[in-house]
Amino acid sequence: MVRGLIIVVNNVVSHQKLVDVAKVVYGFDVPEVIKALVITRPSGSAAQIGIPEVSKLAYKLGKPLIILPTINDAIEIFTPAKVFIVCRTEESKSLEDVEVSDNSMFVFSCSDVGFAKNELALGTHVYPTKFRPGIGPAAEIALTLYIITLKTR
Repeated sequence: MVRGLIIVVNNVVSHQKLVDVAKVVYGFDVPEVIKALVITRPSGSAAQIGIPEVSKLAYKLGKPLIILPTINDAIEIFTPAKVFIVCRTEESKSLEDVEVSDNSMFVFSCSDVGFAKNELALGTHVYPTKFRPGIGPAAEIALTLYIITLKTR
């Protein structure tokens, strides 16, 4: 089974989306699969209300939470084996078909506009094939974790 995944949520504005994402990540019942939840570029109510709520949840559950300014900072700190940008583009590969190794990083956008061009250049684009874009970051994370763990049992 794959271990040590780093889950990055980028450009979070909504505190509710952030809390929902944290509940999915921290509620995933195979603890060795996830190394950390990383939040990059939080702003608005996510920064003011969501970060304190998620910090409290992480502390209560004894789970790691890291807040950083950019995806590049997350890559620099964790030095992942692979970086996957979860988004549907012309270059996207099927999540079901990519090889995921230990210590891989998965980056999810919590913004309605998606990723900036420079952020898209940071990794391999992947997306679950049976779903259209726009299902939301919590659903994308849940599907990604489920698909990866099914593949690597």
